[in-house]
Amino acid sequence: MSPFPITMIVLLLGSSRPKANGLAFLPGWVAGIAVIVAALTLLLDTVEASGSGDPNALAGILCLALGAGLLLLAGRKFAKRIKQSTAGSLPRWMASAETMAPSRSLVTGLALSAANPKNPMITAAAGVTIGAASLSVSEELWAMAAFLVVCSVTVAIPAAGYLLAR
Repeated sequence: MSPFPITMIVLLLGSSRPKANGLAFLPGWVAGIAVIVAALTLLLDTVEASGSGDPNALAGILCLALGAGLLLLAGRKFAKRIKQSTAGSLPRWMASAETMAPSRSLVTGLALSAANPKNPMITAAAGVTIGAASLSVSEELWAMAAFLVVCSVTVAIPAAGYLLAR
């Protein structure tokens, strides 16, 4: 979903503690995404179970709001691209990858899953879609797991590649 986690996992795998940092970053990234998708799925399931409202109407409103937010982000990004940009220095969180402790790698994974506003919006849309669908609990869990795999493959492949072919 974003180049930041890919960049970070590559930097961590090139750090002084690549195995520990890579294996700590991956669950942080997955956990950050899982919390968002599970919360929205649970919210819509709760609305449906309570009978206090139409979950499909709420899902529609949430999807429209998320779509509008993504359009605003795209417009802002487009406006910034028009301006002349200069290459700056490496952000501190990237520069610190060389000496990062595994616990900090885990926290960085959690933070990066929500740092780029696009990530939580897309993840929330997935949670809304899964929660609004007429699925059993096990089907919802499988749908969430499939979404997590798709979102995490770009981080998991470099980590697995390092472990298999150091």
